[in-house]
Amino acid sequence: VKCELLASESSAVKEYAVTLRDSVLYPEGGGQPYDLGSCGGLEVQRVEAGGAGEEGVRVVLLQPVEEGAEVVCSVDWDRRYDFMQTHGSASLFSCDVGAVSAETVKWELGSKTVAVDFQVPQALTFEQLQLVEAKVNSYIREGRTVSFGVYKKENLSDVSLLRGAPKGAAADFEELRIVTIEGLDANPCGGTHLRSTTEIQMFSIVSSESDRGSLRLRFLAGNRVLNALQQSFRREQQLSALLSAAPTDHVKVVEALLQEKKLTTKAMKVADEELSVLFATLIMQRYEAACASQVTVGSSSVPAVVAHRPGA
Repeated sequence: VKCELLASESSAVKEYAVTLRDSVLYPEGGGQPYDLGSCGGLEVQRVEAGGAGEEGVRVVLLQPVEEGAEVVCSVDWDRRYDFMQTHGSASLFSCDVGAVSAETVKWELGSKTVAVDFQVPQALTFEQLQLVEAKVNSYIREGRTVSFGVYKKENLSDVSLLRGAPKGAAADFEELRIVTIEGLDANPCGGTHLRSTTEIQMFSIVSSESDRGSLRLRFLAGNRVLNALQQSFRREQQLSALLSAAPTDHVKVVEALLQEKKLTTKAMKVADEELSVLFATLIMQRYEAACASQVTVGSSSVPAVVAHRPGA
């Protein structure tokens, strides 16, 4: 273990980088966020890959630990498992979406959804996306095994299902860890993965945006789908109570309310215009009546004008 104080713009918060020779904590990389958990009983703020020429990982803490000591690390398993489910579903999704001539450009694992950018010759239809979603869910149900192997770069030709030559950072390594999904895909990856596709549980595309040959899809997988369903059910119950309507009638009731609001807004606008005309007419009438009544001010006679609110 090595421990060093990190430079910081804020003097109020001190961060310490603890370099570990080996750790269960995964650093950020390949589109997958870093693990959280504890190190030596202290809460982990983030995990980074070791610097150039360094082995192991750097764990950032808010307190120092003794250099050279052995420390016990633990992983926030719920967070890790969530990332493993979404990471696995992204692999299934990417290998199947290629069937509709879409090439993956990048993917981003967010706290709520996964976003994947593709290059596509033409926009994908809703029906095509439904087919991809159904195919990914069929792979999940089939329980395909996920396995791992380390290969020298010159031996990668022995790996079946490999999608082209290594790209990006993977191209700089002489040895690569290859993750293989049984009968579907093989890809260089140093991230965390499940042992079987059944652990992903389920997959759902939630949105799509197309623009000039590019396509951005957002999807949910695993427990994220279950959480989204639970939130939807709660909103459904709240709306049913507010609208006094069954879930199947929510759209119809809201459309009626919006139409009623539109008509009311239009009627109020007409009433405001009529009221403005009425007030203008009343002011003119009082002015004309005042002009008919002259008062003497000094040696001159001027109209007597009294301004007040109606009814005052």
